[in-house]
Amino acid sequence: MDNDNYRESRVKHNSDPATAAIKWGAIVIIVGVIIYFLARYIVPLLPGA
Repeated sequence: MDNDNYRESRVKHNSDPATAAIKWGAIVIIVGVIIYFLARYIVPLLPGA
């Protein structure tokens, strides 16, 4: 088996698990902040809320 090619392809396609975890963690935090903002400031402005 040629592990060097596998390692290079992982780095080339940016599929490092730590990078993916940081990226998805940031996405989750950003979506959470958006939902909090909507729930805190926008929803009370709607009629009947």
